[in-house]
Amino acid sequence: MINFNLLRGHIYSLYSSQNALTQELGWPKNKIGRILNGSAVPNVNDCEMLTEKLKLTAEEYISIFIPSLSPNGDKIVIINKNDKKEWN
Repeated sequence: MINFNLLRGHIYSLYSSQNALTQELGWPKNKIGRILNGSAVPNVNDCEMLTEKLKLTAEEYISIFIPSLSPNGDKIVIINKNDKKEWN
């Protein structure tokens, strides 16, 4: 599930409107709106274009497009140098 609020915040931090970003991307008029209301899911190419136009860092990209690494919301296990498992 996309973090819609975070994506919306990044859009409005750089563009005056969703329409301004849509025009910049050359997308159909309502594509951003459909993504933001959850009725459309961006494909990998869409995500790449949004990342470029919104100047997202890798961390921001993950926070927006991959907020949960599992569809069940499971957390990941990190194994540190001492082979101890830590839950994030």
